[in-house]
Amino acid sequence: MEWLPFPFEINSSIFGKKTNEMDTLTIEIRNPKVRELIDSLVDMDLIAILPRQGSWRQEWRKLSDTLPDTSDISEEEIFEEIQAVRSARQAHL
Repeated sequence: MEWLPFPFEINSSIFGKKTNEMDTLTIEIRNPKVRELIDSLVDMDLIAILPRQGSWRQEWRKLSDTLPDTSDISEEEIFEEIQAVRSARQAHL
């Protein structure tokens, strides 16, 4: 029997909560029919399947690859790069 782990969000309102907050759970699916049920819940817009995030090491490597490859960079330039990345992330939220 194959386990198919994937993270998804459950809309809190289906549990009677009166907030707009989302609860994030990680589940493992043992039965393909359950996967079909989960897909149906997604189609009804009751839950959302989130993309899997990489490890901190992978995320750091991706970020590091975007930074200039030079040793003669000022501290101010480093802070500007950090601010640019933070601003880009905020724009995507």
